[in-house]
Amino acid sequence: MPMATRSVATPPGPGWWRASDGRWYPPSALGAPSAVTPSGTSNRKVLWVLAGAICVLVIGVVLGVTVLRGGSSSITSHGTMEVEDYSGSCRSDAGYSDITDGTQVVVTNSTGTVIGTGTLSYDGNVSKALSSAQSGLSACVYDFTVSVPGGLPRYGITVSHRGTIWFDSGQMESGPGLTLGSNSGTGNSGNSGNSGNTGNTSNSGNTGTGNSGTSNSGTTGNTP
Repeated sequence: MPMATRSVATPPGPGWWRASDGRWYPPSALGAPSAVTPSGTSNRKVLWVLAGAICVLVIGVVLGVTVLRGGSSSITSHGTMEVEDYSGSCRSDAGYSDITDGTQVVVTNSTGTVIGTGTLSYDGNVSKALSSAQSGLSACVYDFTVSVPGGLPRYGITVSHRGTIWFDSGQMESGPGLTLGSNSGTGNSGNSGNSGNTGNTSNSGNTGTGNSGTSNSGTTGNTP
């Protein structure tokens, strides 16, 4: 007569195993419920798998945003905007009332999405030096700092309502320079009246249209 299967609450000796009914069976027991893995170990494995999946998802999102924004690192760009006025003081001339401390600077990418902002800050020392260098010139220089994603093909800088001037990543890293003036000579980027804005990469600092006679005649970009 075969020996009956026994079950106990705790293992009475080595080799006994615990089945799915929660009881312990001897090594020779046949037909008992199958052995199960302790639930604690199974739960820990599930948690580790979930944690790994979440990490992969987060990394993927970060990389995707980085690619869409154009680069893996950001650029902290220190730029200037120079206002030149031969008809009075550029700080009090009504034609430049929108250009002052705190005026917003907006940077966009090639699709028009805003990627950085800053504000103008008047630099009195540089302004005085430039004004003294040429007779009759009232020069006002404003500094601004913006942080933008690196690696983009071009960056558009807009100050107040003066239009958008475009720069490449190298110019943004070295420091973009913008010039606004009504009567600053012949320049390579002259504009008449309020017709528009043009960017150039020369160091000449020439802007506007020689004799336009209007204080809002144009804005140009240049690299210092």
